[in-house]
Amino acid sequence: MTDEKDTPEMSRALEPRKAMISLLQSDKVKKAFATVVNEKFMTVERMLTLCMHAARKTPKLLDCEPQSVLGAMMTAAALNLEPNTTRGLCYLIPYNNSVYDRATRKKISKLECQFQIGYAGYEEMAWRNRDLVELQAEPLFSKDLFEREIGSNTHFRFVAARGDRGDLEGAFCFTKLNRGDGRTGEMSTFMARKDIERIRNSSQNFRYLLQRLEYAKKGDDASKVKWAQRSFDQQPWILWEDRMFRKTAIRRHLKEFPISDALSVAAGIDEASDQGRVKLDAMADPDFARDVIESGDLSSVIEGETVDEDGVVTQTDDGSVPDMDEATPEQQEPKPKGKRAAKAKAPEPQAQSEADPRQDGSIADVPAPKSAGKKAGKAGDMFDNRS
Repeated sequence: MTDEKDTPEMSRALEPRKAMISLLQSDKVKKAFATVVNEKFMTVERMLTLCMHAARKTPKLLDCEPQSVLGAMMTAAALNLEPNTTRGLCYLIPYNNSVYDRATRKKISKLECQFQIGYAGYEEMAWRNRDLVELQAEPLFSKDLFEREIGSNTHFRFVAARGDRGDLEGAFCFTKLNRGDGRTGEMSTFMARKDIERIRNSSQNFRYLLQRLEYAKKGDDASKVKWAQRSFDQQPWILWEDRMFRKTAIRRHLKEFPISDALSVAAGIDEASDQGRVKLDAMADPDFARDVIESGDLSSVIEGETVDEDGVVTQTDDGSVPDMDEATPEQQEPKPKGKRAAKAKAPEPQAQSEADPRQDGSIADVPAPKSAGKKAGKAGDMFDNRS
C-alpha cells in the first residue's frame, strides 16, 4: 500500500514550495535584499534566515503568489523590521483572496501574502530617531486618570487605574522630541472609541467576518452560525481590542506627526494593507522598494476600493459599485432564487486562510494587486528564471 504522502499528486503539489525555497536561497534574492537592508539595524543574512523561518513555520506562505511573498519580504527588509518573530514587529500573512478574473468574468480564489506592522514595530522604528526623548502609547479606560490640554498651556497627564479600569474608551500616543538648544517639543494624539471604530470598520477582515456572520444568521443552519460567530470572536479586533486601539493611536500619531520619513511610509502601507489596497508585487523589485521608502511616494503602491469612514465600500478598483460578494450586509440583502426561495439558505462568502493569532494587524480579504509598471516587471523576471 502506497503512503499518501508519496503519491504523485502530493509530489506535484510540493513542487511550487520547493521552487520557492530554492528561490529564497538563491544568490539573486540575497543580492536583492542587500539593496534595501540597512546593516545598521540587521544583516542581510539575518533577514534571509527570518524569512526562511517564516516560510517554514507557515507553509501556506510557500503556496502564495511568489511576487506577493517577495514583495512582503522586501517591504519588511526596506523598513528593517524582523518579520514573524516573538517581538511582534511585523508579519507576513497568507490571504485567500476572492479575485475577479476579467478573462473568465468570474471570481477566482488566489492565495497571496500580505505585510502588516505590529505596534511594537512602530515603536521600534520611532526609537531609531536620536531626537526622540519619550514615546508613550496606551489604551484609555473609563477609570483611568487622563488630562490633555493643548494651546498656550499645553498639559498632558495619564495615570492608569489599579485593578478594574472600566470600559475601553479610546487610546492615546505621546511623544517628546529634542528641538535643539536644550529645548524639547511635545506632541500627543487622542482617539476616542468612535474614531477608532471607524478605522476598524474600514478593515477588510473585520467587514468580511461581520458579513459572513450576518449571512449565516439569515440562514437556518445553526452550525454555520456557530462557526461564523467563533471566527468573528477570534479576530484581533475582538481578542486583543486594547492592543488594536493602541496600535491605531500610534499609527495615527506617527502619520500626522512624522518622526521620520520611513515611519510615515510604514504607516501609509500598513493602513492601506489593512484595507486591502497595497500592491506588494510592485515592492518585489528592490530598487522600486527602496525608492518608495526614500521618496515617501506611495501612489504607485496603494490602490483599491474606496472605503468611507463607516467602513462601507463605495467604489471598487474599476469604479463600479460593489457586487453581492463585496457589499456589506447593510448594502444588499441576499436574494434566494428558484421555487424554494423561502427555504433557501443565505449565500456564504469564500473561506479565508488563517494566520498567526498572535499578530497585531488584521487579516484582510484583499483584492489582487495589479501591475505596477516597468519596475514591477523586473521582479517578475526573478521568478520566471527560478527553475
